[in-house]
Amino acid sequence: MFNTYGARRGNDLIMARGTFANVRLVNKLASRTGSWTTHIPTNQELAPFDVAELYKKENHQMIIMGGTLYGNGSSRDWAAKGPFLLGVSAVIAKSFERIHRSNLLGMGIMPLQFMEGEGADELGLDGKEQFSIDFLGGNLSVGQNLEVKASNGKTFQAKVRLDTEPEIAFWRNGGILNYVLRQMAKAKQPQKALTYTDKSKASMNVGGKDYTYYSLPQLNDPRIDKLPFSIRVLLESNLRNFDDFTVKEADIETILDWEVNAPKGAEIPFKPARVILQDLTGVPAVVDLAAMRDAVVRLGGKPDDINPACPVDLVIDHSVQVDVAREKNAYLKNQEIEFKRNYERFEFLKWGSTAFQNLKIIPPGSGIVHQVNLEYLARVVFNND
Repeated sequence: MFNTYGARRGNDLIMARGTFANVRLVNKLASRTGSWTTHIPTNQELAPFDVAELYKKENHQMIIMGGTLYGNGSSRDWAAKGPFLLGVSAVIAKSFERIHRSNLLGMGIMPLQFMEGEGADELGLDGKEQFSIDFLGGNLSVGQNLEVKASNGKTFQAKVRLDTEPEIAFWRNGGILNYVLRQMAKAKQPQKALTYTDKSKASMNVGGKDYTYYSLPQLNDPRIDKLPFSIRVLLESNLRNFDDFTVKEADIETILDWEVNAPKGAEIPFKPARVILQDLTGVPAVVDLAAMRDAVVRLGGKPDDINPACPVDLVIDHSVQVDVAREKNAYLKNQEIEFKRNYERFEFLKWGSTAFQNLKIIPPGSGIVHQVNLEYLARVVFNND
């Protein structure tokens, strides 16, 4: 059952085998619909995982060639993590689903787009060719075209879909997690005065206790009066989280110059006061945190340095299946079956609840995430000591 299968999203060996495991998958390299592809040049028709294992032994990287809106649908994290584990280094498609494109580059997979009016069929490609792509030693720019050569002698151009300079930096580092870890490893305390936070810092006394907060009026900047309310919220967040690492003075200037930057678009950091997650996205997030701790150790750092940057509430909902119905204590019996069925998963989450700071995990059976959030978790005022 895919529900139980998806519940094991924390197990990379299971999820790698599940990549492209869709009964409706149409792969033009296979003779039948479903989770099949063909190994070249032996012409063996096998599961994608088995073909990927053969290519790894042969020291071949893989590419995927797709059509319009590649990745459209429920493009969650494993839609990009799976191809990465299988050995996919690039995806060439006519266009991309927005989130999936971002997820691919976040895993270090290069998203390339066929030129307008072109695609595999239009270029006479059947997928049995070998391809070489010149990545120019990583010296890429936004919107650049790269040359792709096929073993049948055909050459075509493909557009690099790394749409911002930070995305290029993520790809160069082999994905966003590698980028963040390397930035953390070389980060130093800021040497210059934190001018914006100094100017905006204010204090108040509530119930006999002093609190520090950040006041926009104290910046005394006329540009603030022209900012929409939502942008002022972003400005206060960046002032509060200014560390000259994730939030720099240039980011605050970008927000203050919203009137100039909004028409052309600008990228800014955003750190929410709290994150609410449900199990389908939350469990992989805990897995990522655990993987980052392993990576930090390999870099010579301390694993305890890796924690959620802000408070995270993970609600395990959409989990309990209906195996027992129309009898007394059916709910409790279903819950007991769920814990037995997914023991490995809950054992991992139990570890995560004690291993990480800023992480609270609400077990199954408490209700759906929205209900639990509204009734028990949501708060308005945050006090960070």
